[in-house]
Amino acid sequence: PIHELVDGTAAIRQGNYHVKVPVRSHDEMGQLAASFNEMADGLQLNQKYQRLLSQVTDRMVAEQLINSGEAALGGELREVTVLFCDIRGFTTLTAGMPPHDVISLLNEHMTALTSLVHQDSGVVDKFVGDMVMAIFGAPFAYGDDAYRAAQCALRMVDIRDQLNKTG
Repeated sequence: PIHELVDGTAAIRQGNYHVKVPVRSHDEMGQLAASFNEMADGLQLNQKYQRLLSQVTDRMVAEQLINSGEAALGGELREVTVLFCDIRGFTTLTAGMPPHDVISLLNEHMTALTSLVHQDSGVVDKFVGDMVMAIFGAPFAYGDDAYRAAQCALRMVDIRDQLNKTG
């Protein structure tokens, strides 16, 4: 049983949270094995939550929620800069395109713009069609948030020009 726990611990260390050790008795070793399995289940669930959270919210917001363990509800009053960017003439451009090509175009567009928002410490608030909405100054303010948003907007125009040449 000790060797199985050691092997299980090594598997957990490598990121395998599906590992289970057999519970062979009801004594202390059995209780330890059962606790190990509960811990592995908890770590597996935690990993799922983190993965899901990172898919549905901004990276910085996800990290703050994970590290603090709680979300502050009720909000606060603060000055922020909001940036919107979309593809000019998107509906006309994509009207005759196959759906797969439209999705590829959107993925390329959103990936590039999201990267720029993160470079300037902004937070992607949402995507709507071909539009991205980013916020600068929340949840973290840097004192030059409007400037960061403006810099980001200029880089968005540049990256769209580059993408338009190849796409």
